[in-house]
Amino acid sequence: RSQPGEAAARGDQLRSITCSMSKVSRSTMELSEAVRSGLQLLADRGRIPSGAFAALVWGAFRSLVDEQAAASSLDHPELKDIEMTILKHCHAATATCILEAVKQNADMSTISSYLEDCKLDKERIEHFCTEYQKYKETLEILLGRYVCASHLLIK
Repeated sequence: RSQPGEAAARGDQLRSITCSMSKVSRSTMELSEAVRSGLQLLADRGRIPSGAFAALVWGAFRSLVDEQAAASSLDHPELKDIEMTILKHCHAATATCILEAVKQNADMSTISSYLEDCKLDKERIEHFCTEYQKYKETLEILLGRYVCASHLLIK
């Protein structure tokens, strides 16, 4: 039977291998059409003004790292004038994009290119990437725990 330290070490090794494989085998992010359309909505300044964009992106990151924040991530005052179905679509697309970027260990160039393909402008891409850099390490740890726990449960 494994000791907790051994399990953590195996999790670190698994993350390292997974991240290395992702860097080698994937130079672009490939996400579903639903995710792409949600990010395209997020890019639309007519539907999502700057303040709402910042609140939505912040909320997506916070909801992934803080269980309590997840429940209120769409309650920000900047989001009150946006239709709930659009908010949910954009939030889900943003969270999916974040998780996929972390899973693939995507660099800023890869993320920027994908977001640019989804029609986000330079300012919004820079904002997203700044938030990504703030939360990346925490998300890597959380995803690593999930992968490690899933691996141990399967055995």
